[in-house]
Amino acid sequence: MTVTSYARIPQGKTGRYTQTEGSNIGGLCVSPVSGHAVIVLKGKRNQKESISLIHYSKYTPTHTLNAERNSFDKNEELKVFVYFNHLTTNPQLIEVLHVRLQESSIAHELREIPEKQKGIISTYESTATFNSDSDEVKIVSHENEKAIKKYYLLNEQFRLLNGLVQVGKLTVEGKIEHVPHSKYIKYNKDIYRHVSELATKLVDPIEATGVIFDNEFKEADKHDVGASTFITELISDITTEKCTSIDAVATQLNRILTSRCQMSSPRELPTQDHPFFGNDLKIAAQMLISSSIITLNE
Repeated sequence: MTVTSYARIPQGKTGRYTQTEGSNIGGLCVSPVSGHAVIVLKGKRNQKESISLIHYSKYTPTHTLNAERNSFDKNEELKVFVYFNHLTTNPQLIEVLHVRLQESSIAHELREIPEKQKGIISTYESTATFNSDSDEVKIVSHENEKAIKKYYLLNEQFRLLNGLVQVGKLTVEGKIEHVPHSKYIKYNKDIYRHVSELATKLVDPIEATGVIFDNEFKEADKHDVGASTFITELISDITTEKCTSIDAVATQLNRILTSRCQMSSPRELPTQDHPFFGNDLKIAAQMLISSSIITLNE
């Protein structure tokens, strides 16, 4: 029995693979895929059959999709497939992704992965699902995979919060208009569909490696394997004795971030109805705890 090795692409990262002689890797894979979406692009690079696999997350910027499309040879056929499953756990993900692909004029086909299948493997010839106990699939991982899984989502969530702080400052300064009866906002003559859309444009990208595999695994950047400066600064302001629950940690984050918005009082932006932070506070608090950066005092 022939066992083929596949390079596993962590969430939020992109892999590229062009078949070459003598390579010990036969393609790309994602496992597990529960609640995730995976974009597979198939075409030619430098006249060689090639694929890109984007392990999509809600933080994946639209320019990542455009960059991968543009990495293929022009005037060659490009096929794009979007795989998803278990989306009852994340119902908005596929909708947002579908809209982004349409906005970028990227023709694509949606394919649902059967629930019992734990992962997908992709080559230029085909993309198939597999169970985690398959003897025919050997998964090869990045040496820093555990750290990447831990810090990618954490750093991106706090990057969003940092952007929301900047939105808060602009609001205090009267530079942002809220469109009545909608989530749309106007800033600097541009209209944004949601406050988070503007937030992500107001802060610099995380220093991380986007294309983590290109026929071989690439070296991880500093924020692939460690917390961002923004997180480090916030943690130093948290009173650990008061960290007794997720809500307690979220309350402290609210206090610290609200003060950074230069609000005169947190009451101006109540936690339950926060026009900037909303449920992102609780998500961030949960991430700090699950990543063991903060330990609850029970």
